[in-house]
Amino acid sequence: MHFRCPFRCAFGAANNDENHQAVAMTIVAKTPAYPRPVWDLVRELVDNELSIIPLRGKSPFRQWKGAQWYRADHSTVTRWIDQGFGLGVVHGKVSGGLVSRDWDEPCSYQKWAADYPNLAATLPTVETSRGFHTYARTSEGNLTDIRKALHKPYSTGAIVLGDGELRCGTGCYNVIPPSVHPSGVRYRWAVPIPSSGFPEVDLFDTGFFDLPALGVTGVTHDVLAPVLAPLASGESLSERIEEAIRRTQPSAFGQRNRRLFDLARLLRGIPALALAGASDLNYVVDRWHSIALPYIRTKPFKVSMDSFTHAWNSVRFPPGCSMALVLARARASPVIGMLGPFGVGVLAAVCRGLQHDSGPEPFYLACRKAGDLLEVSHMTANRWLRQLTSAGVIEVIVKGTKNTMQATTFRYVE
Repeated sequence: MHFRCPFRCAFGAANNDENHQAVAMTIVAKTPAYPRPVWDLVRELVDNELSIIPLRGKSPFRQWKGAQWYRADHSTVTRWIDQGFGLGVVHGKVSGGLVSRDWDEPCSYQKWAADYPNLAATLPTVETSRGFHTYARTSEGNLTDIRKALHKPYSTGAIVLGDGELRCGTGCYNVIPPSVHPSGVRYRWAVPIPSSGFPEVDLFDTGFFDLPALGVTGVTHDVLAPVLAPLASGESLSERIEEAIRRTQPSAFGQRNRRLFDLARLLRGIPALALAGASDLNYVVDRWHSIALPYIRTKPFKVSMDSFTHAWNSVRFPPGCSMALVLARARASPVIGMLGPFGVGVLAAVCRGLQHDSGPEPFYLACRKAGDLLEVSHMTANRWLRQLTSAGVIEVIVKGTKNTMQATTFRYVE
C-alpha cells in the first residue's frame, strides 16, 4: 500500500521515490483512532499552554486579538466545544513561541518527511482536508531572525511560501482538532503531541523553507535579536490579567457594572494593554463572566461585554495614577478667584485636569473621592462642587445615584 499524492505537483510528477512514499505512509499510519475523548483533547491543549480561540468553520467567532496575550482556561475551551465551536490555536509568544509550517500539497509534506525523518516523526502534525500542518516552538530571537531573513521583519501574519505558508509570530492562527472543515473533513493529529510538549527547534535547520529558492542569500543567524524585556513587576502578562479578574469578581447580585468598571481600571494599569480596544479584550471579559455567573442574573455574555466596553471607553487611567497626578498639578496651580477656602480653587483645578485627561468627554467625580483628595469630609466636598456648579465653572451632565452605582459626570466649562 502506498501513500498517493492527489496533486500533480512538480515533485509528484518527476519523482516517484519509494522512500519518500514509505516515510509519509509511516507518519500517517501513526494517526490515532478518532475521536478521542473531548476532555482529553482539551486538557492536552491547555496543559501545553496554547492560546485557543473559538471558530465558526475556519473563521474566528469574534475578535481574537486579545488571545495573542491571554490564554483561555480549561473550562472556557470545554464550554466552546459544548456550544459547537471549532478550535483554533494562536501562534507566537502567548503559546510559548508556537510556529507551524502549512503544507497545502501533501506531496510537499511527503518530500520533507523523507528528507527530515527525525523531525517528521516527532514534530506534532495535523492532517487537514488537503494537506498537513507541522508544529514546533522556537525562541523569540530565532523568530526575529527568520522574519528578517524572509524580508518580513516588521510584518505580521503568515509568510506565503510556494507550497503553503509559514505561520510564526503575531497575527497567526490555525484550525486544530477536534474541529471539522466546512467540507466535512475532521482535523486530526497525524503525529500526536509528545508527552514532553512541543519540541523547540531552530527554524533555519528544519527544512520548512528553501532560502535560495526564495531568492534569499547571504543569511546569517548566529546573533539572536534581543528578547522583549519582561514586565517590571516580574509577573507575566497572563498572571496580571488573571489577578485583575480575581480581584474584581462580584460577591452579590447587582454588582456587575461596578466590578467590570473596576476590571477596566486595573487592565488600564497594564502597559501591554494600553493601546488595546475593548473588543481586543473579549477573552478577558469572557473569563471574568464565566467565573461571575453565580452572581449575575442576566446570563448572556453580550450584556457583560457591553458593560465592559462602556467602562473601557470611559476609563483612561489605572486606579490612583491619574488622580495623583491631577491633584499634584492642581495644588501647584489652583484656579484663582474662587470664593471661599483655598480648597475650592484646588478642587476647580482638579476638575480642569480631569477634563483635560477626558478630552471632549465628561469626567466622573464623586464627592467622597473629592473629599479624600482634598482631605475634607464628603459633605464639604459636595458643597464645594455645588458652589463650582453655581459659579458656572463646571456643569452636571449626569447625576450619579446609588441605584446606578456611578459617580456624577461633569464637564469643566471655564
